[in-house]
Amino acid sequence: MKDVAIIILYPFKIRNFDLDRYEVKHLKNYSYLEIHEFSKLLYPHFINSHKSNYVKNNNIIAFSSLNLWKKKILLLNNKYKKIFIINFLINDNFFALKIYAFLKEYKIKRIDILNPGLPNYSFEKKIFSLRESYFYKLRNLFFRSDYVIQNLKILIKKYIINFLIKNFDYFKSDFMLKAGKKYLNINNNLFTKVISGVSYDYSCYLRRSKFKKISNLNNYAVFLAAPGPKNPNDSLFWKTKMADKISDYYNALNNFFLDIERIYKTKVIIALHPKSPRNKRIKELDGRFSYYNKTLELVKNSKFIINFASTSISYALLFKKPIFFIYTEAQKNKTPGEVKFTEFLHRLVGGKLINIDAYSEKDLEPINQIDVKKYQEYIKNYMSFKTRNKPNYQIIYELISKI
Repeated sequence: MKDVAIIILYPFKIRNFDLDRYEVKHLKNYSYLEIHEFSKLLYPHFINSHKSNYVKNNNIIAFSSLNLWKKKILLLNNKYKKIFIINFLINDNFFALKIYAFLKEYKIKRIDILNPGLPNYSFEKKIFSLRESYFYKLRNLFFRSDYVIQNLKILIKKYIINFLIKNFDYFKSDFMLKAGKKYLNINNNLFTKVISGVSYDYSCYLRRSKFKKISNLNNYAVFLAAPGPKNPNDSLFWKTKMADKISDYYNALNNFFLDIERIYKTKVIIALHPKSPRNKRIKELDGRFSYYNKTLELVKNSKFIINFASTSISYALLFKKPIFFIYTEAQKNKTPGEVKFTEFLHRLVGGKLINIDAYSEKDLEPINQIDVKKYQEYIKNYMSFKTRNKPNYQIIYELISKI
């Protein structure tokens, strides 16, 4: 479709992982595509968070003012017969409303995305008792008040912005691509029509269903690494500090991995987080081998996975792998909200939940079987719809071709 342009609106700096996750290469096969990013305007404090992974090319344009962006859109609108916006902006800033109103004024179609692939506490109210919920909230307020304050400010903005979108049609999206049964009836006043899609990880699973096994890798478990504490993580976005000291964190992980390797007679390898530098070996983890952008392949051929509440547990569910959910004593004491979410995932899908600073040999006893029913429920509720076995880029292309 040479007469069609797709514009991706993105609030942060673009990484290679983002290009893959949002299927940019595939969308470019169908139409002209540009990525418009607004990190300088929206989150300047977050710009230097993951510099080693940033991507620069002619299709990625960073805007420093709204007027410059409007001029660019008008030029494209005159050049192409149809323009479609894929919107990843977060409704936590009134800047987004200005963009939405401008697009509506020029009748440019907008597709919003709601497919995180992760559960929400409000969807699973029976997981924690009322007492447990208040216990975690009080601990979070006491030990992480800076995060609570920052989050409260954002929630208030989101509430106001969503209220305006619900009540004024010129802010509404034309389409909302959703994934998972539990998300089907969420935010239905913010858009015109639902498009059933899949989560990012599930879409990747569908795109890369045929791939070669990584050579020379056998009999291993895979650790889905977090970016911190050595490298910046999302705590920078919240303007807060990470819980773990670097030396304590890696010492605890190393000791845990050694016990896992001894008991399971296997080796632990590292699936690097997308926000981490591309190192072949992690010296802080005894030089263990690590791989970048190979998480799906690694999980498929692994014996089990180890993680700190990673979104990539999706692959473990799809390939029916046992899961170790882990946390540290520092996280328990300083970031109880993180531990709560780890326990939340554990209760939803099963597996083992372990404090890697305080465990016994019995805690590491082999996982004999997975709960297939829990795995299937999670996939249905948070990753896909029964009728969807296409990656998102195909779903979006089919939508665009009909308009």
